[in-house]
Amino acid sequence: MAEAEELVAEGALRATRVARELWKRSSPPPETARLVDVQERIERFVTGIRGACPRLMIANPPLPRSLFGRLALRMPAHLNSAHALPGTDGQRILLPREMPKIALDPSGVRRYRLFALIQAERIERLTRLRVPTAPVARALFIALDGSATLRALGFDLPCLRSDLRSSVERSISLRPPLEVLNDFERAVEGVIRQCLQDSLSANLDRVDDAEHLLVERLEQLTADGRARFTGRYRGLPGVECWGELVSECSSSSFDKQTTADESARKSPPKVTHLPRRPTLRNAAADEDDQRPGMFIIKPDASQQSAEDPLGLVRPIDRGDVDSAELSAALSELS
Repeated sequence: MAEAEELVAEGALRATRVARELWKRSSPPPETARLVDVQERIERFVTGIRGACPRLMIANPPLPRSLFGRLALRMPAHLNSAHALPGTDGQRILLPREMPKIALDPSGVRRYRLFALIQAERIERLTRLRVPTAPVARALFIALDGSATLRALGFDLPCLRSDLRSSVERSISLRPPLEVLNDFERAVEGVIRQCLQDSLSANLDRVDDAEHLLVERLEQLTADGRARFTGRYRGLPGVECWGELVSECSSSSFDKQTTADESARKSPPKVTHLPRRPTLRNAAADEDDQRPGMFIIKPDASQQSAEDPLGLVRPIDRGDVDSAELSAALSELS
């Protein structure tokens, strides 16, 4: 027979669930499409198309700058955007946490799956490893490679051409006006818009020497821009349809809860160097306790193994402690 406390706890739990369901029914639907609602569908869709789906992560929006920072850097208003763009770091797919709802795609699943397929195509093309570091060459490379990626995806999957067209047209509408750009930026923006228009071309043929042509065109455009235009290149906002190429530390995790073994296998080794050699100390004769401690032997294990009976876990095993901080603290000990 259940105790009185158990009955009260069970009744409170059921009442809480009923109140939560009533609250969800009465509350208005969210105004944005969220990735958390369609994540599993996106993973299954990409896996069905490509055979495997890279890890899905949340793309962080750019850090907003203060008014003084924008004035000091002479940053134009179109570069101070707070919206996250899809992207990749070469291994993972980065998608915005939420997007505005539209009439044709209120759940956002069509846009999310298109963005995921585009970034998966860029991962396969090794785009992240080939991008230049110079700002102008980087912007031109992302535009040329993005157009080639969209054309390749439209050639392989004709059923997505309508979604590609809608995404490209939306990206064109979000571009900054040419009046706020200087001559150099206007020339780079012209290349970006031309690449977007090329992605809408009806002739979606895969070119065998696309990589060779991309490198040649990139070198030609970079040289022509430096020779014809002067002034400081302040940068241009990213294009939504083909996204950004980001570093590994620019994303936040969106994976489901994984076991300790999976986390240890996916995480990099927690190894670092000591800032200085520790001071040696001679141990006292009666310092160590020679008495054996208790241990547990699993009866169903194929081999005998010992483990902590209290289930203690070090903070570093959970990833809560930085290895660099531990090494610094360890070097201070004698």
